[in-house]
Amino acid sequence: MSSYSAGAALSAADFAVTHANLQNGGRELNQVTRIFSSSTAGLALNLAGETAGVLGIGYVLHRIGITNWSAALPCSTSPARPPP
Repeated sequence: MSSYSAGAALSAADFAVTHANLQNGGRELNQVTRIFSSSTAGLALNLAGETAGVLGIGYVLHRIGITNWSAALPCSTSPARPPP
């Protein structure tokens, strides 16, 4: 399995878990995603856009020869949690 298909599969799993969580009264922590999470179609569109962005950045980095992502993108994908 290529890293691109693995990324897409993980995004699909993220959509399924997020959708189930929101249907059961959960709250989206990502402020940008929260805008789109009021409907299933909006959530799917948002996660598809995120996936396309991540895969697109990965493709561009691969094409220009940067293969060590941890050196190129020192960031976290986890949303910040509000203070207690």
